[in-house]
Amino acid sequence: MNTTIKTLVYLYVLLTPVLVFSQSLLSLNGEITDTVKSPILHKDQQIIVRLPKSYDKHSAPCPVVYYFDAQYETLRNLVSANVDRLMWTKDIPDVITVGIVQWDRAHLSIEREGEKAKLFLNYIVDELIPYIKQKYQTADYRVFIGHSLGGQFVTYGMTQFPNLFNGVIAISPALFYPESEKWFKNATLKAVENFRKSTLSKPIRFYYCVGDSGFQDNQFKTGSFNLQALFKQNSQQNFFWHFDYLNRFSHSNSPNAGIPMGWVDIFNDWHFPELTAVDILLHNKGNALRALSEHKLKIKNSYGTTDLLIPKQFFWQSGKYCLEKRNDEDAGTIIQKFIKRDPKDPMPYSMMGDLPGKPAQL
Repeated sequence: MNTTIKTLVYLYVLLTPVLVFSQSLLSLNGEITDTVKSPILHKDQQIIVRLPKSYDKHSAPCPVVYYFDAQYETLRNLVSANVDRLMWTKDIPDVITVGIVQWDRAHLSIEREGEKAKLFLNYIVDELIPYIKQKYQTADYRVFIGHSLGGQFVTYGMTQFPNLFNGVIAISPALFYPESEKWFKNATLKAVENFRKSTLSKPIRFYYCVGDSGFQDNQFKTGSFNLQALFKQNSQQNFFWHFDYLNRFSHSNSPNAGIPMGWVDIFNDWHFPELTAVDILLHNKGNALRALSEHKLKIKNSYGTTDLLIPKQFFWQSGKYCLEKRNDEDAGTIIQKFIKRDPKDPMPYSMMGDLPGKPAQL
């Protein structure tokens, strides 16, 4: 075999895996760039997926966070940095983030490009969500984040698919335009008005914010205040909302405040209260097993799913606490619950060795 043929064979072997897996590429910062073929849109749609660091060894399903305008690297970095920090501090559960690339932002404009945007919403619901569910281990809980037109889009999407849009973060949403813009029909707020009259089978948590500075937010704040007025008109069961009027923030920098504040608000009831943990573990006030059971019920009632699991650190801390207090019965029950939560985690099995009696009873 001459040198030229050897070189061609070598290149073929070297490049073949790249060609086979070109639909899903992993970058050095953990981003997986994927392409989803869409019969609805009649084209390929690019997405950027990021998995939590624990995903490979994580036996529990993860909530999925979908955010728009992933073509902007600075926005992706902002989402990733906030997710990493809040997962580390246990303010939010481990989540999968899915960034949706918009080369044509008209897809997000319910007001100006109604039919085109509704088609894109159908793509999200009928193609993207099932694709992510099939490919990854996902919980029955989804959060959607949108800024500007994206905020308009996720607000409208919530009104149309309340069972899928479980948590919504709308940052400086484009909900108002001056009368000179004849195409503006106030479609999003009208959809919210109809939505507020409906009965929800599952809880929805909606966070939104707008800045008080700059030309665009000086305009969009009118829409946000109108939305606030709608929410205050009647109390809708299973709907929880919070509005922040951001002092000294403009339209372009509002995501810097709105994204982390939205995260914390959406998952406020998931986070195990630090004061409760301190009272039990340090001051011997309360019962660890009862606190776990009560918090599990709170999560189920607040989010409408049992897929959002209590942080495993509290299982470990409360189990160790019960063992130190020689409350072996509660310790055994907590270890059982820990194993059920994370059957592949070695931590609860090591705790079994500290239990008196026969571990086989577990």
